Amino acid sequence: MNMIAFLFSFIVAVSAFAGEIPAGCTASPNFSAEAYTVWASNGVQQNASKESVDSPAIPVGQRVELQLLPTPENEFSGYVKFEIPVSGTYVIATDAYPRMNLTDLANGENLDPVDFGKISDCGTVSKALRFEFNEPRQILLEFVSRKSAVLNFLIWRLN
Repeated sequence: MNMIAFLFSFIVAVSAFAGEIPAGCTASPNFSAEAYTVWASNGVQQNASKESVDSPAIPVGQRVELQLLPTPENEFSGYVKFEIPVSGTYVIATDAYPRMNLTDLANGENLDPVDFGKISDCGTVSKALRFEFNEPRQILLEFVSRKSAVLNFLIWRLN
């Protein structure tokens, strides 16, 4: 009887946890329940760099609250860099709709997403870009925002 009570408690607990993840997080090919769990945790605060050469290194797999810098065009922008440790599918998700420009630091090549779009009903996650990387590499990421000097983002490996 105790085993049945334990199993029932476990099922209820797992169901309650699953209910906390908004449906839109698992409905998108550009996000996942695991990524949302990280998104909902405390992120690290970081200041963006005005110049690409001074860009701070950002961890993959952790939410970052990024402070952008004002521009003469009444926008906010800044650079960060990150390392792709292994090949795979990665997403960059944000809580706003900034322009994101990615450049391979080894060869200067601009990188285009294989998919992108708005993410609805996933808490504060609003936009995601999905990339396929065939090899480890270091990436420069530029954000340009018209609305806010602070944005949250997450770089996440999907597979």
